[in-house]
Amino acid sequence: MRYYKVVAEMLNFSKAAEYLFISQPALSQSIAKLETEIGVKLLERNQHEVRKTAAGELFLNEAIKILNMADEAAVKARQASRESVGSIKIGFVPNASIKDHLLHWTTEFRLKHPSTYIDMYQYNSTPLNKALNNNDVDIGFTSSLNLENLIGFNHKVILHDHLSIVMLNDHPFSVKTHLGLDELAGVPFVMLSAHESSALFQFSQRFFHKRGITMNVMSMPTQLEAVYFLVKAGTGLTVLPGSNSYSNNPELRFVPVTDDDAKFELIFAWKKTNNNPLVHIFIDFLDFAIKRDIDDIQKIGFTDPRA
Repeated sequence: MRYYKVVAEMLNFSKAAEYLFISQPALSQSIAKLETEIGVKLLERNQHEVRKTAAGELFLNEAIKILNMADEAAVKARQASRESVGSIKIGFVPNASIKDHLLHWTTEFRLKHPSTYIDMYQYNSTPLNKALNNNDVDIGFTSSLNLENLIGFNHKVILHDHLSIVMLNDHPFSVKTHLGLDELAGVPFVMLSAHESSALFQFSQRFFHKRGITMNVMSMPTQLEAVYFLVKAGTGLTVLPGSNSYSNNPELRFVPVTDDDAKFELIFAWKKTNNNPLVHIFIDFLDFAIKRDIDDIQKIGFTDPRA
């Protein structure tokens, strides 16, 4: 059936055989055998072309459905096999500092627990909240700004964080070590979509509003990389967690906002009712790893949550 799908889509036996890594005669025999088994002609072929019969068109549509169901069943079977020996599903926001340390920590954990499967999923913060609430992930690495949308969750602080104003290195404000927010009145901003990162967007809006400033938001992309692109293109400034300064964007300058109400935490969170025993083993390991690695983490501009 898979052979027929490829031939029916390509309508070229030689290309289909090459794609499937089999000989053309073997492919032709396979299609002929299939036609014999089901009792209808699926393809008409001459020296110049291959075309599907009406029955062949119908069979292709049904074959695609069956093959998709078979692929989905195989994925579910593999997932069930993983769960039988233990698995953890981890979600994280697109923050370079999180990804780098999480890679190190999960690799170390797998060496200590080789029968454990760890699945990793990157989300923007709002979809990550949904995944946590729907049990699509066991543990989420995110910002404390999202906690108000995570009812019934435990969390632990990794590091303190703060808002930063992000701009090109050659922007007039880039020479400043601290920005007076009154200087930003009317300045164009590019912000990550409120649908993708509602907590950060609302937190930033409230922060500016408390100081009598209305943010002049010109664009709201759905992906962080698009935000970086637009800032580099000179469309405007943006507001991001200071921890994102660890990202590989040397053209950009992160100017910290030092006000007390601009501070929050980088955390990991999990559902109180999560009964996956590996989650609690992994959390205990994280407690150890974070304390052990705190000096290295501080080198990229964070502060110690124990302070």
